[in-house]
Amino acid sequence: MRQAGRSLKAYQELKKKHTFKTLLKTPSLAREITELPLRHLGVDAAILFSDILVVLEALGIHVDYDAPLKQKPFIQNPLKLNEKLNLKKIDSTKLEHNYETIQQYKRNNSLPLIGFCASPWTTFLYLYEKEQNQFFSALASFYNHSKVSDEILNVLTDISLEYAEKQIASGVDAFQIFDTWANAIPFPDYQKRIEPLVIKMAARLSKKVPVIFFPRFFSNAYEFLNEKTLNNISALSVDYLASLKYLREKLPPALVLQGNFSPQLLRTLDPANLEVYLKTYLRQNKTKRRWIFNLGHGVLPATPEENIRLLVKTVKNFS
Repeated sequence: MRQAGRSLKAYQELKKKHTFKTLLKTPSLAREITELPLRHLGVDAAILFSDILVVLEALGIHVDYDAPLKQKPFIQNPLKLNEKLNLKKIDSTKLEHNYETIQQYKRNNSLPLIGFCASPWTTFLYLYEKEQNQFFSALASFYNHSKVSDEILNVLTDISLEYAEKQIASGVDAFQIFDTWANAIPFPDYQKRIEPLVIKMAARLSKKVPVIFFPRFFSNAYEFLNEKTLNNISALSVDYLASLKYLREKLPPALVLQGNFSPQLLRTLDPANLEVYLKTYLRQNKTKRRWIFNLGHGVLPATPEENIRLLVKTVKNFS
C-alpha cells in the first residue's frame, strides 16, 4: 500500500522533528520510514520512501516539498510555454540519496523492496505552473507545441530509465511506474504519444525485475493498452473505479492484477463496518486468478492507523 507509512504515529513523530525534505534526502531517516509499515502493520513488502517529483531535481527544477498545500506553485521554476529543458542543468547525482536508502534497507531487511518513479507523462505535467490546481499550461504545451513537448518527454524517459535502473542496481526487488495523471488526456492521445514511452521503460526494466504499471483512473482504457505494454509488465495496478471481474475477463490470463480496494473506505469506515465490508469484498474476488490485494491508490492522509492494521490482518487471515 503506497503511502501507508504517513498515517502512522511513528511517522508523525518524525515529521515533528524534521522537514519532509530532510526526511526524503537523509538515507537513514528515509530507510527508517520505509521500514515503518513492516514493523507497525505487518505488510508483505516495503515501498521505498521517496516522491514522484524527485526526478525533476535532476533536471534542474526546484521542488519545494514543504510548501503549504494551498501555496502555488510548489515547483519554484516551472517551464514556460514552448521552453526547452536546459540539458546542461541535468545532474543525476541529485538522486543518489535514494540509492543509499535502498542499500541501507537491503542490509537490514529480508522482505522485498519495491522501487518506483513517475511515468514521463506525469513528470511532464509537473514541469509547468499549475492554475487552480489544473495542468492547463502543461496541456497547452503538449498540444500547441508538440515538437518541443515530445523532445522533453523523451528526455524525461531517459532520465527516468537511468533512475529506475540505478534503483534496481541498488537492490530493489520490483519496480512500479506510476502514471498518476494518465487520465489527463483522451486515451487515443495517450496511446499515440505516451504509451510508447511506457513500453520503452517497461521493456528495458522487465529484463531485470518484475515491473508493475499503474495508470490511475483509466476507466475502461485498461483493456485497450498496447499488447507490448501488457507483455512487458508483470502486474497491472488498477484503481478502485475499475471492475476486477471485467478486467480479468478482458486482459491476458498471465497478467497479474493488483488493486483495487477503495482508500476512501479505508479512511472513512469504522473498524466494525470496515471488517464486514472487507470480508465481503474478499469473498467476491477470491476466485480471481493472479490477483494481488492492494488499494486502488495510496493511503489517504488521516486514515486511522487502526483501520490499516485491521485491513492487513483481515486480508492475511482470509488468504
